[in-house]
Amino acid sequence: MNQHKIISIDRGNRHIKTLNHVFAASFMESGYLPGFTNTILKYRGKEYALTNGNMSQKTDKTKDISYFILTLFAIGKELKVSLTNLSNPVEIELLAGLPPLHFRSHQSAYIDYFKNHGRKECRL
Repeated sequence: MNQHKIISIDRGNRHIKTLNHVFAASFMESGYLPGFTNTILKYRGKEYALTNGNMSQKTDKTKDISYFILTLFAIGKELKVSLTNLSNPVEIELLAGLPPLHFRSHQSAYIDYFKNHGRKECRL
């Protein structure tokens, strides 16, 4: 039986916020990341590490994979806090919001963004 976890994430332009973590909305991609052994995310054959910089502000965060990668980091950080057995699959119920100004125009794209990327295996 898969574990089930509800995770709420605020994907801001400067910081990603979860119940237990706040970190800069910035990462770098590389095949080899020395010194980042505790913060490596492997997804689709690539490695990513969080950095202290900031990505440029985006009104529509569904245009590329960058906020999906940041969401995976947030999910991984929350799972490490709340679960003791991370070797079994975990079904994630993701709570994600949009600013009221963008809700109508971006709602469908936001849902599709996470559904289309979210059925892949990921390890943190």
